[in-house]
Amino acid sequence: MEEIFSGIKVTEDDIKYAERILFGNVNIFDKKERRPIIEDFQNSFDVNACPGSGKTTVLLAKLIILSRKMPLDNGKGICVLTHTNVAIDEIKNKLGDKSDILFKYPNYFGTIQNFVDKYLTIPYFKKIMNEHIKSIDDDIYCNHIRKLSKENYPKIDSAIQYSIKEGNPRYTNKSYEKNFENFITNKHFDDSVQEIRGDNDRILKNLEYYSELKMVMADKTLYKGILRYEDAYCLARRYLERFPIMREYFSSRFGFVFMDEMQDVDLKQMGIINKIFNNEVITQRFGDVNQSISKFSCDVDAWIFKDDIRTINSSKRYGEGILKFLEPLRINKKLGKMKGNKYVSTLNPHVIIYDDATIELVIETYIELLDKYNVHEEENKKVKIIGKIGMSVENPNKSISSYVKEYSAKGNKKISIDKKIINKLSQIGNTKEFYEYLIYIIRLSITINGRVSSKEEFIKLMEDKYNEEFLIYRSNILEWTKKFKEDRNVVLTDIVEKTEDLLQKVIEIDYDIDILKCNIRSNKEEVVTQEEVAITKEESEGPINLDNINTIMGTKGETHKATLYLESKLVYGSKDLSDISRILDYMVNKKDKVDEGDKEALMNAYVAMSRAEKLTCIAIQYDTIKGRIKEFEEYGYKIIGCNKEINRLIEKDKLR
Repeated sequence: MEEIFSGIKVTEDDIKYAERILFGNVNIFDKKERRPIIEDFQNSFDVNACPGSGKTTVLLAKLIILSRKMPLDNGKGICVLTHTNVAIDEIKNKLGDKSDILFKYPNYFGTIQNFVDKYLTIPYFKKIMNEHIKSIDDDIYCNHIRKLSKENYPKIDSAIQYSIKEGNPRYTNKSYEKNFENFITNKHFDDSVQEIRGDNDRILKNLEYYSELKMVMADKTLYKGILRYEDAYCLARRYLERFPIMREYFSSRFGFVFMDEMQDVDLKQMGIINKIFNNEVITQRFGDVNQSISKFSCDVDAWIFKDDIRTINSSKRYGEGILKFLEPLRINKKLGKMKGNKYVSTLNPHVIIYDDATIELVIETYIELLDKYNVHEEENKKVKIIGKIGMSVENPNKSISSYVKEYSAKGNKKISIDKKIINKLSQIGNTKEFYEYLIYIIRLSITINGRVSSKEEFIKLMEDKYNEEFLIYRSNILEWTKKFKEDRNVVLTDIVEKTEDLLQKVIEIDYDIDILKCNIRSNKEEVVTQEEVAITKEESEGPINLDNINTIMGTKGETHKATLYLESKLVYGSKDLSDISRILDYMVNKKDKVDEGDKEALMNAYVAMSRAEKLTCIAIQYDTIKGRIKEFEEYGYKIIGCNKEINRLIEKDKLR
């Protein structure tokens, strides 16, 4: 049977071809949910898919089929907008040379940020300032702001001191440099880029410090070509408003637009995208509206569904039993109930209870549970520790670093940890981790235009100016990952040679081949830097690079073997912003209607608790759950104390 959409014929052979490429087998895509989406190239629609449903794989199947149909009618291209390059790398790895046609003009593959930067922000800045942008990168921006903090801004200083006095958890008495950075980075340009506003779009123009703020953010930063990602969107919107003809250009160039992880598109990004493409472009968007989380806020209404909504409600990740705990956390329950995988056995969630005296025992208790249930990592399925807030905070506030003192949201996630999980957490087990490792190694050995670069700056340079060379380089990663354990020396030699070949083509980069060789060839696959010494396999304890501790946001889309979800808390005056305390009623299905103020906490919990195939643990402070332990146990949660004293409190609480 053939379906004819927009001049594209989708045959049974096309479907089987995509299945063989993706799975090495056929008859994988079900005919009820997934195949109708894969076959439809005629209509614009949205796909809302539950965790573990393989929505990105469905999108990959569509793109694989399209690669057989190129070139398209009228010379039009396809535009694929993502939040990461994982899907792009997977296409390249799966299809090899056959995918080349997808990555050539008039097609575009890349992140929304790179698309906006390349086609809108960079040319507009050049047009109005007659200068090149120096950087579009949050880390570089923050470094620049910290340097400016050493200058004299008495009115800003006064505002910061007032915030400290009022107990604003954003500021501490420890570092003025950090306070200054927080003060500036929480201010935003409006759409005209003429005015600066505060949180919740608050008008600042009449405040005493406004002239100093404008000097820092505009004169000494934006106009110097040092931008945050959000600043790039402000300039892009301004460009489109002044030159609406750009919409005609993009709409005539692209026949299809595919968007992945739509729930992560914020209001600013969505506003840009709506201005870029007209209704003649077929737009198909994939995501899960119930996973729409960001660092400290959520734009619940950023993704407004089209009239045509398709759903994928069957998950391949976890068993049916866990749905009892996940369904009550979904904000949008109108799109059908989830279905679990009958071939997967998932334990009921375990609640690990602690107090301030035992908070550092939480991870130890988690490790004991992993041993009890014989939970081991598998390839692409890690044992993870996650929380909403990554930044360091002081008690009574809670963040990841409250449980793991050595954790830093900026990296350097080092922790002395029992040897039982060193092997579980420190091995490179998939192409994504292999890729991240190589980028880290490369950055240790290079400078860009005489400066040490961030990961984002390096990747942006490669994708903007050397995209074809970078794609070819990344296409080796799948093979390197597969062969690494079989013939390590051959793979390492090949990596050095191909990395050097790549860097030689990039005129903006200076590199030290000796550092590159030293790091790639150092035994135990550990990175050699001046600050740290690689640990050997024989060492039982010591600091290790623990990438398996992360924010909830940083683990979206992942499948874990086990997940520990840590309660986060910000106390501001009399306001307790614990992410768990706000959702206790939902967790035991006692509250169906969702309050607006609870949405962010619910989505974080939903994402965190839907990662694990085998075991999910939730660390909850005793004061948060006090008086409700019996209720949670009766609902099906397993309650575990961090020590005997906590267990006595638990037993006493059950008698209330």
